[in-house]
Amino acid sequence: MGKPGAPPLLLIVEDVHWLDHSSLALLSSLRAQRALRPLLLVLSGRPECQRELSAVLPIQPLSVSRLDARDALELVRAMPGGRQLSQRAAAGIVDAADGLPLLLEELTLSVTEPPGAAAGTQRFLDVPSSFTESLDRRLAAIGRARDTVDLLAALGRESVFSILEKLSELEPSELAAHLSRLSAAGLVFEQGVGPGRTILFRHRLLGDAIYERLPPARRDQLHRRIADVVQVSFQAWLVERPDLFARHFARAERWLEAVELSVRAGERAARGSCHFEACAHFRGALDLLDSCGLTEEQRQRRQHHIESLLCPSLNANNEARAPQRNAIEPASSSRRAPSQALTQLWAAFAHATLRHDAIEVSEVLSRLGALEPSPSRDCLLGLAHGHVEFYRGELVRAEQSLGSAQRLLADPEVRDLVGGCGEELLIDAPCYLSVLYTLRGDVRRAAEQQRLAERGARPLPVARGFSVFFATARGLLLREHESARGLRLQRARASELLAIAERHHHPIFHAVAEVALGRLEHASGADEEGLTRMRRGYDLYEETGAQLSLAQFAGFVAEAHLEAGQIGAARELLERVRPPAAHAYARFYRPELLRIEAEVLGLEGRSDEARELLGPVTWTGGASDLGSESNLFSQRIAATLGRLDSPLTLALH
Repeated sequence: MGKPGAPPLLLIVEDVHWLDHSSLALLSSLRAQRALRPLLLVLSGRPECQRELSAVLPIQPLSVSRLDARDALELVRAMPGGRQLSQRAAAGIVDAADGLPLLLEELTLSVTEPPGAAAGTQRFLDVPSSFTESLDRRLAAIGRARDTVDLLAALGRESVFSILEKLSELEPSELAAHLSRLSAAGLVFEQGVGPGRTILFRHRLLGDAIYERLPPARRDQLHRRIADVVQVSFQAWLVERPDLFARHFARAERWLEAVELSVRAGERAARGSCHFEACAHFRGALDLLDSCGLTEEQRQRRQHHIESLLCPSLNANNEARAPQRNAIEPASSSRRAPSQALTQLWAAFAHATLRHDAIEVSEVLSRLGALEPSPSRDCLLGLAHGHVEFYRGELVRAEQSLGSAQRLLADPEVRDLVGGCGEELLIDAPCYLSVLYTLRGDVRRAAEQQRLAERGARPLPVARGFSVFFATARGLLLREHESARGLRLQRARASELLAIAERHHHPIFHAVAEVALGRLEHASGADEEGLTRMRRGYDLYEETGAQLSLAQFAGFVAEAHLEAGQIGAARELLERVRPPAAHAYARFYRPELLRIEAEVLGLEGRSDEARELLGPVTWTGGASDLGSESNLFSQRIAATLGRLDSPLTLALH
């Protein structure tokens, strides 16, 4: 595709209703290359896949009707043994199949001569009336090979010969005879050569139908045998292709091994940037945890570990939220899809920002800026620059960038395109601006932006979670729990955020909710319980690998340690998370952390060192973007400096 001047290319993809999301993304990415080489993409699939395809590709649907009687008869005659059928038998197949090609093939195979039959004989005089009857006849005709086909159905559509050979316990010659018989019956075919060759069902529906005919006890027996044999003899396959075997261990009720294989499958998918599949594997592992018989502490530890792996794929994969949007908002099918380049670049930016990968953030911003100018690109560029400037403490510039994006989003067409990259982006600007104005001490404008975010998120389930997340974070900054009304408001927000986190397995939301609820418990007098919960939320956030609020949460926990008289624990935590002065986001985090460290020094009787530490850390010099001395951090630094002049006041605080 990347060779300019190359001749036109025809690419045919069949059965697209079974495409995984990553393969669909690959097809969509071909659009970016069409300027270099003319491309005709022909896709065949069931009608129900049309809506998903049209969201990522400019398709022109063509309905294919059933075969007429003449074409159906031609297909029957072209099948192996089809020309030996009598006119009556062939006409009976055409009539029973009603123009469906798959059924025409299956019914023809069920009445043509079996392998080794005498010439001119016919297996059945009557034509089966359905696919089910046709399959039952063919299974009855394969004799002892039925055990082998059952094993293949349990293994899945694709089976490796070396594993099948070990499982079957047949002599090589006998297994070869079984496979030959199954192939002649039109049930399976082989690909490749040698022990690594694969055996596949001729059609996916065949394997599924045979599997469904197995009694439940027989299925479980086969899955247990597969798990046992693979565990002993094919450890390399468990490492290379854990996705093929996780379900066998689950059906064998070997829950912990099934969880481990699901996690490995998720990590493997994430390394290949198949983030939708990675999310599915990680969520499958989470669903299996309750069956593992672990203690509550063990279960929580494993859950936090899996969620920490899930988080990057969840944030890098905007497509993971598409099923929710389609299920809840059927009217959204008219929304125009953004270009694949915009979607991919925003996903890459979100992932890099979460990890504080300053180099990757810079590269993505450059690539985003190099795209052809358009209102939707300019809007995403404004949001991206606003994020970076906000966390660098360049709040004047962040306000300008976010405000520009907010104005562009007033255009319905821009909203449709940007919303296609992630519906939370529709409320991104007011969410960040509400926190920005909170830091400046401009409570009125902060509340106004928060109301805009909540109003915009009301009809959008995913955006609602982000709205509550930012409102909770803003409440933590404001310490809204210091009033009775603020206490009720914060508790309601944190509880809703916790419910959203548990419903969608979102570890960052979970961590923020735990920190917020811990702060509320601490403020309500439950000091020990509150500190424990805050520390649990901080540990969960740290395990996700995210960095954006790590230092802020460490500050909350450190303050709680100080109030509990645990000065050593507070110092250890601050030393662990304090970003160096050269850190990309140091201007945002460093002043508050150093303020809390100054409180520690004051309690240790080292007030002079504390004042020296706070000397250059005023928000009027190193980070003048916050403006006047009335901003939040300046007020806190001034209060700490005042307490340092009175050791008794500091100790009481």
